[in-house]
Amino acid sequence: MHRSFLFFLLLQFCFSQSKWIKTFGADEMDGANHVLKVEEGFLILGYTTSFGNGGKDLWIIKTDNSRNKVWDKFYGGMNLDYGIKIIKAYDAGYIVLGQTHSFGNGSGDIWLLKIDDLGKIVWQKTYGGENLDTGYDICTSNEKGYVIAGTSVSKKTNSLDGYVFKVDSLGNLIWEQVYGGLSIDGFSSITKKNEEYGYILFGHTKSYMLDKSRKKKKGFIGRIIASMFKKEPSSEAWIVDIDEYGDRNWHNTYGGKKEDVGKSIDAFSDNSFLLTCETESFGKGKKDIWLLKIDSNGKIIWDNTFGFTQPTNADAAKVLTWTLPSIMDGLGVVTSYNMSAAAKEATIGYALTYTGVEGLSVSYGVGEVGGNAAGTTGSDVTTMKASFAFGPITAC
Repeated sequence: MHRSFLFFLLLQFCFSQSKWIKTFGADEMDGANHVLKVEEGFLILGYTTSFGNGGKDLWIIKTDNSRNKVWDKFYGGMNLDYGIKIIKAYDAGYIVLGQTHSFGNGSGDIWLLKIDDLGKIVWQKTYGGENLDTGYDICTSNEKGYVIAGTSVSKKTNSLDGYVFKVDSLGNLIWEQVYGGLSIDGFSSITKKNEEYGYILFGHTKSYMLDKSRKKKKGFIGRIIASMFKKEPSSEAWIVDIDEYGDRNWHNTYGGKKEDVGKSIDAFSDNSFLLTCETESFGKGKKDIWLLKIDSNGKIIWDNTFGFTQPTNADAAKVLTWTLPSIMDGLGVVTSYNMSAAAKEATIGYALTYTGVEGLSVSYGVGEVGGNAAGTTGSDVTTMKASFAFGPITAC
């Protein structure tokens, strides 16, 4: 039996073991959703209610490698605006994926900005229709553009569908596609294929149940009982393979009898993929981490769950995403790791985002720290340094 060894990284959420901590913010609520490591330091992306034009604004902080602030900029209008992810542009500058309720066509639109090295806007565009449209992930395209994945409210069913679109280097729309059924569906992550053109989308669906292991044939009495006590369908993790033009090649789902949600997807050099999910169907606790490695056709190579028997509080059931550099690529070592946030300290907020490894032993993170820790009445952006514990996990 072939065995792959997966090294998992367990973040120690203990401030007493942190070698440094840095906060950015003022009296109101400020937070971070993503951080990008650049050669000269870090770009922290999130939101601020302490500064800006009103409501909640998209906020970017540039620091040097010693975490000292170089500059910060806020972007937005009078309503709710915030940043989701920032990536390097093909040419100079950066591409920022955000969400805006101040600009655009509908009740909420996807917001794309290109900024230069000093945070000045080069161009900005919004995408979406009359209803709510949300972007959750972005990747570079194979033609020096960008592909964005998220959700859109369907005009036909008035429910969420998976939404993906491609833009050129100036943000001009090339194509867009909507995927979904009669129930709630959506995409939360996207990655390029390594060996061919096209992309893999990952998220959740209540419209499709393609995992045949879940389906059980009902007898006559069973069908009558099922029709009398019809339940809302549970979510499955949903993967969709599309070509360079956004047309679907195939799709598949993974899950059990309860709620299972796809969170992130990462590609290995051998054209296999690591899926990170939140599961209620498998594992030890109410919500556990579920990792699956699949081949290029969506077939499971191995899967494993990680978690606690009982979550300590509501925050303990949340899943946080850590983006790691590829180590021993293709051998089953994670490049993205989601862990149940068993944050026992009340001062730790809802999210920390991993940004890099130094000597495979420490990490940087950003998120929220409450007023007790930061010394303010609201929440601040915090960066912290914490140790990682390495250990082997055997998966078949």
